[in-house]
Amino acid sequence: MSNLVLSPVIDLNTTVGLLKNAVPDWEWLLRHIESRNGFFRFPKQVTDFIERFRIENYPLLYQNEAAISCAFLRSLLSESEIKELNDELAAMSVDERGQFTQVLIDGVKNGIDDGIAYVEERTQQQIDAEYLAMSPEEQQDIVKRIQWFGMSCLSMFYQVLSTMVHRQKLTSLVAQAKAGDDIALVKAVQIDPRIAGIDPYFRSRFANLHAEGNEVFRKKLAYVMKSAPYRGKVRHKSLWMGLAFLDMCGHLDTLKHREILDLFDEAGIGGYANRIEDVKYLGKRIGEYRSFQQGLLCLSTP
Repeated sequence: MSNLVLSPVIDLNTTVGLLKNAVPDWEWLLRHIESRNGFFRFPKQVTDFIERFRIENYPLLYQNEAAISCAFLRSLLSESEIKELNDELAAMSVDERGQFTQVLIDGVKNGIDDGIAYVEERTQQQIDAEYLAMSPEEQQDIVKRIQWFGMSCLSMFYQVLSTMVHRQKLTSLVAQAKAGDDIALVKAVQIDPRIAGIDPYFRSRFANLHAEGNEVFRKKLAYVMKSAPYRGKVRHKSLWMGLAFLDMCGHLDTLKHREILDLFDEAGIGGYANRIEDVKYLGKRIGEYRSFQQGLLCLSTP
């Protein structure tokens, strides 16, 4: 059985609006990687942030998508509030969930803008002084929220990158790797090398490379670690994010291929030079996408 969504998670209008807003960021990311000859590095401010707030263990969220979603929610809500929200979402109609999603995303964007403005308008000394003026409980709460938000953002970023590059989410690759697929393990490390030193399974595999005597795997992994992970043409890479996004929202199976093609064209997926104009081509890519999801479904089924 294919990985079908029996009913949409959010309404189509909200889905289309969110997709149009997301595409420019996807395309920018692909152009950025292409301009760096296949390499991607976070700016020093991001690596400093990871170290300062001690969130180097964010790759543990790749265990499953629910962990990533939970980390994001924990940056905004308490445990009791999350449970209450889950109950409310389950009782909402498709349109109501769409409206809620839009409000939530707008709120997060505004919060990020406010946070950036806060930092830009103050010196580090002023920020430290305001932090020290808080009660210990307030300090602990704000640090925890920043940690959960940072971890969720990093893991979601690499989820997007993995879908664009390998046509599968990083959570999928990690699951396959732990089921014994060494190719998936290599691909996962290629997307986020930090996982090799954080996740216990990956750390163990690296520690036992020579003891295992698997020279083919060792050489393949060594080649990947020194090569540009994203080198090559990025033509239509954002198509995979578009398909995954529609699937996540519950509309990949509610729309005809022509409707998806028109929607992607309107949203600007691939840019004008890499427009997808052929329904037959799109159908083949959708078939490939579903086969990947089928593989993951089989992997997760006892």
